[in-house]
Amino acid sequence: MIQAAPPITDAERPGLMARIAAKCLEEGACLIWQGCFSDSGVPQVSFRSRAHSVRRVLYEAVTGRAPGVAMVVAPRCRNPRCVSPDCLQLL
Repeated sequence: MIQAAPPITDAERPGLMARIAAKCLEEGACLIWQGCFSDSGVPQVSFRSRAHSVRRVLYEAVTGRAPGVAMVVAPRCRNPRCVSPDCLQLL
């Protein structure tokens, strides 16, 4: 069984958000990820010594709720490199 990671703490949130923002370029309403990607093309960020989906981390950091393990966090704009919190949706 897949276990969810512990929630992002208030102490971790500002530094994590700054690290993610530093690897993005604004393009219209989108934030285009300039960092690493998984083999399947998912934007990735290192957090707590592991690779995590940038979108899942941002979704939790912004909403305060972790998406369920079966949920996919995808960009509404359909740009595979977009990680803008305004574009994120749960599928």
